[in-house]
Amino acid sequence: MSRSHWIRAAGTAVTLLSLCVGCGGSSSTSSTSSAGPTVTIVGDCIDSSGVSIPGYWANATWTALSPATAGLSAVANPMTVSGSDTFIGGQCTNTSGVLMPGYWKNGVWNPMSVVSGTQKSKVSCIAVAGTHVYAAGSCRGDGSTESTSERPVYWVDGTPSDLSYSGTTTNCSATSIAISGSDIYIAGTDHNSTSTINKPGYWLNGTWNDLETLDNDQGAEIHALVLSGSDVYVAGQRMGSDGIQVAGYWKNTTWVPMTALAAGYPSVAQCLLLSGRDVYLGGYCQDSAGAYTPGYWLNGTWTSLPATAVSDGALVYALALYEGHLYAVGYRPDSSSNTLPGYWLDGTWTALDLATGTSMGRAMSINISSAG
Repeated sequence: MSRSHWIRAAGTAVTLLSLCVGCGGSSSTSSTSSAGPTVTIVGDCIDSSGVSIPGYWANATWTALSPATAGLSAVANPMTVSGSDTFIGGQCTNTSGVLMPGYWKNGVWNPMSVVSGTQKSKVSCIAVAGTHVYAAGSCRGDGSTESTSERPVYWVDGTPSDLSYSGTTTNCSATSIAISGSDIYIAGTDHNSTSTINKPGYWLNGTWNDLETLDNDQGAEIHALVLSGSDVYVAGQRMGSDGIQVAGYWKNTTWVPMTALAAGYPSVAQCLLLSGRDVYLGGYCQDSAGAYTPGYWLNGTWTSLPATAVSDGALVYALALYEGHLYAVGYRPDSSSNTLPGYWLDGTWTALDLATGTSMGRAMSINISSAG
């Protein structure tokens, strides 16, 4: 039997289920299994026509996931594991060119309903609690107009529901979900009712809770939510009056900023992981030369991870701990600026092979399991 110890998905958080935590963050366990772990990384590969092929790497071996319609783009992003079942959230393009929401359960696509009509939908996070499958993300208007505003939505067993937001014309999104008993926590952004400023916060059972911004005239972004006991951790970045992004996290309502690689330059937190009293955030910082450097913070201290000479576009999208070893999942560009998927294990980069016929890819989320 396989037991999952760590799950950390690309910029999203899902649920705390004793040993197993879904997309967006987790808390560590240790294992004494003599067998090596199975490392599963979800992402996609992109061909020369721009078609995205969803799939996963299990111990570096690529397996494609079948899209809803063969030959059309699909995206796999968040992942969670419940018992022996693996759930991977995403969206598939239909024959009308509309992105439709759903998830793969053990490799089989399960479509989810849209809020109304032919809306374009995006699944950002997924969680399983008991027999129920939860997901959250956003939807757009008619599926053909990119400028149509985004609004937040969540699904329970494939049935969608709108989340409340302030404005009538808005771009709001739900990026992380966590389940605790009968409570549903969904992190994301809302807009001020009179402006287009992103307000950070989370919905608890559908009710919006604001989180503090650095400047009321500047926005913020949310990428991950993790529950630990009675505490709610939410990670992302917010802007000051100078418009510079500052990475950090809110513990309940208290903001904890991270130190940037270079003072006065942007920093972004894409993911959050808890291990005992330690708080890890993964993402990237811009250095004084303007290059983006991937890395992570441990209790506020930044560690850079090696990138290529072309560092712009390199980032950490997910973190996991296994038996004291830190996995940082993401992608970095090659000399032609094509993004290449892979992971850093204790700081050492391992590239993941691309699917045949593709030239770039992304690694977005991770699960590590061992025999036991």
